[in-house]
Amino acid sequence: MKQLGKELQCETCEGRPPTLNKENISFMGIWRLLENSFYYVSTMEKVIPTGLNWANVESILKLFHIRPTRLLVKRIKLAETLVIKHANESLKKE
Repeated sequence: MKQLGKELQCETCEGRPPTLNKENISFMGIWRLLENSFYYVSTMEKVIPTGLNWANVESILKLFHIRPTRLLVKRIKLAETLVIKHANESLKKE
């Protein structure tokens, strides 16, 4: 693939979307429902996510009749940690 006059390898590109296995596809659908439930803190430079509003998470899971198993909660916490970590790293780069 050529872009901006450069030959890019899509298989090794940093911006390439991840390959999802069957187990993670269902989680990604649930995460799409939950990803707007973050608490944010505003600084002079940026708005930073600080964590999920777990009351909202519980309400959304009940609304869509999704049973919160231990594995699901573990995955939600991992995704929350990754979002916060990414936001903190991007703040340090600037």
